[in-house]
Amino acid sequence: MHPETRDNSDVCLRRGTCKPRGGNSFWTSINPLVPEKKTILAITGIDTKSLFQLKTIGANSAMSGTVALMAALDALVSNSKLNITLWKQQLIFAWFDGESFGNIGSNRFVEDIYNYQQCISQTPGNCNSGSAEYMKISLDNISSIIELKQVGAPSASGFYVHTNDHQVNRVTPNTLIQTGINSPEINVSQASTQTPGIPPSSLKTFINKKPELSQAGVVLTDHFSSYENKYYDSIFDGPSNVDPMKVCQAATVLARTLYLLGNEINTTDISQDPNFNSINANCSIVISLLDCVTQNASCSDIMTYLPGLQDYLPEFPIHYVGVYQSDPRRGIDEIHAQRVFFT
Repeated sequence: MHPETRDNSDVCLRRGTCKPRGGNSFWTSINPLVPEKKTILAITGIDTKSLFQLKTIGANSAMSGTVALMAALDALVSNSKLNITLWKQQLIFAWFDGESFGNIGSNRFVEDIYNYQQCISQTPGNCNSGSAEYMKISLDNISSIIELKQVGAPSASGFYVHTNDHQVNRVTPNTLIQTGINSPEINVSQASTQTPGIPPSSLKTFINKKPELSQAGVVLTDHFSSYENKYYDSIFDGPSNVDPMKVCQAATVLARTLYLLGNEINTTDISQDPNFNSINANCSIVISLLDCVTQNASCSDIMTYLPGLQDYLPEFPIHYVGVYQSDPRRGIDEIHAQRVFFT
């Protein structure tokens, strides 16, 4: 919530003058969802924060994961060898907004799923979430959650798998690490065991609602322990603070890992798999999208999908979650969704 005047949030809540923070989260699946099928979630946050709202770019803080997730989705759907309709598990990709302020987007997503499932278990004839596909998601059927969080630091030497209890011998973290081992150009290893567990992330929302998901979830980052990103939550986290090639590598690692998990391929069989090495993110797409979301709000992609907006776009792309009704980011959020759902 945001107070309309100089009063604090306690006062505006009492007076009813608070304005809600918010934005546009979005999610998609490659194929129509099957309610009883195991589900893998690939997620990230699309917002960040800093002292100055109109200078909040979050190039590595948020945009590296945002773009890597899009590129991983593209790498899978554009590969004709994969035949995703025959996979043993189904994929959901989700981009959550408002994560910098109490995980607004992921909380809404999880609550909607949970409340619908609770409703049908108690009063099955009186439940409607408003989305036929949404009703097919169950927290009980989630087998893996992989979150991308800061994956583009120029100084990073690789990618690191964070788990809630520092264990990596379970299916999801082990598959990520084995993907790195079998991708010679990419280094993936376990994060430091001296951290409290997973870093601040959307994954915590899922764990808070269903603690068993801590066994299924991981966060993939570019930092072993302390952040590589010295400009985290700062106006200086701009285009020069993210390496497009690192983001492209993160997308490749994710796409290959999702392929293995979705087909329940044993990691000891990777070297014999005919499709594994054919899965690669398109680095040209990564470069193009990073340009759009970190420095060029009037890029060709935005002008293609949202023509006529050049007079209304800010000087820089903005990824700060402000008051929803007047949030200047809403046009940029549209291009995220357009690129995911219509290409």
